[in-house]
Amino acid sequence: MQYNGFKKYALIALLCFVAFTGNSQLKPLSIEHGESTTCKFRLFNNLVLLKVSLNGSDTLTLILDTGVKNSIILNKSIGDKLGLSYSRSVNLLGTGSDQIISALVVDSTHLNLYGVSGSIKTLLVLEEDYLQIRESFGADVHGILGYDIFRRFIVRIDYVNHQITFYYPSAFKESRWFTRIPMDIINGKPYIDVQVKRDKFNGYTTKLLLDLGASHSALFELETHDSLALPDKHISCNLGRGLGGDIAGYKARVKYLAIDEFHIEDAIVSYTHPYIHIKDSSDIYRHGTVGAEIFTRFTIIIDYFNKAVYLRKNSFFKSKFEYNMSGLDLMAKGKNLNLFYISNVAKDSPSDQAGALPGDLILSINGINTLQYDIDELQRLFHSRNKRWIRIQALRNNQILEYKFRLKREI
Repeated sequence: MQYNGFKKYALIALLCFVAFTGNSQLKPLSIEHGESTTCKFRLFNNLVLLKVSLNGSDTLTLILDTGVKNSIILNKSIGDKLGLSYSRSVNLLGTGSDQIISALVVDSTHLNLYGVSGSIKTLLVLEEDYLQIRESFGADVHGILGYDIFRRFIVRIDYVNHQITFYYPSAFKESRWFTRIPMDIINGKPYIDVQVKRDKFNGYTTKLLLDLGASHSALFELETHDSLALPDKHISCNLGRGLGGDIAGYKARVKYLAIDEFHIEDAIVSYTHPYIHIKDSSDIYRHGTVGAEIFTRFTIIIDYFNKAVYLRKNSFFKSKFEYNMSGLDLMAKGKNLNLFYISNVAKDSPSDQAGALPGDLILSINGINTLQYDIDELQRLFHSRNKRWIRIQALRNNQILEYKFRLKREI
């Protein structure tokens, strides 16, 4: 699926992790043949989805994520079906609130991924489906693959051709076609310097977590930097879902974001409310995240060994930034994830003024039955064009009703 501007589900700083010590006798991840291996991936909401097998299981889908220390299975029911052996339980802190999240620890898990196989040092299994990714994506996603991959391999991601390559460090050679950018590794997570030009007069440089598991362009945590301020022109919105629940905040446009020589203009970025920032010693240097909506515009190489990220522009580089101009957030349900209901309506948005309510089951949009859509096509429609008419037929309390509105670009 090529890059487009549809809704970004912010997997923002998913967990504040504790470092665990796994079984040192396990065989580490290795490439089965040769010194590198290349495979295809699915691109969804700017995120890299990989097909993997755990402990010889049927194929699972995991999100590749630089923003987490430990790999994760999103629901205990999945872990139980895999026959995973839990050694203990832990409590973790969820983003977006002070909610304590329960997880189980698995010390020995064998992973097979397109010619890469070996053991994951520590796997966390969430007791409940806190993120509801399956319903948000309208697709089966079972977990998150984090530091385990990046601590073993140099990883090259080609977003245009949907190809990912894993190299042993000894097999990787720098290319003059890529720009090398220094990267700090703090508690297993990568950080880079990003210049932010908020408007014609205000700009600053800040350190951001390089987070391929966050599908937004960038997210800034207010009150963590003296120069961080919300632009005058902004909208309030739901930024996505963290482990603590929905995350409220703001969206605004900035003049540009710059990573070294690369200037990404007119970007739509997110800001969290000040109370959401969690002071965690492992993230003490960060003021937010720079996410996958930025990096889909490049071929990117992540090199933890030499503390560098390499970037080369691709054909998506000049794609315009857009956002959900309807004010509607959707979730999927049903066995085939082809029933769509409204999960949130932004106050004073076009859909709010037209009478849409959370819980409405959408039957058709612009005369087309929603059974003919998947959720990303619907979100793409809401990002499509300023002043476009949207006509919705919905079911509410066993009654069919209709409302219409025009998409409105407010930032």
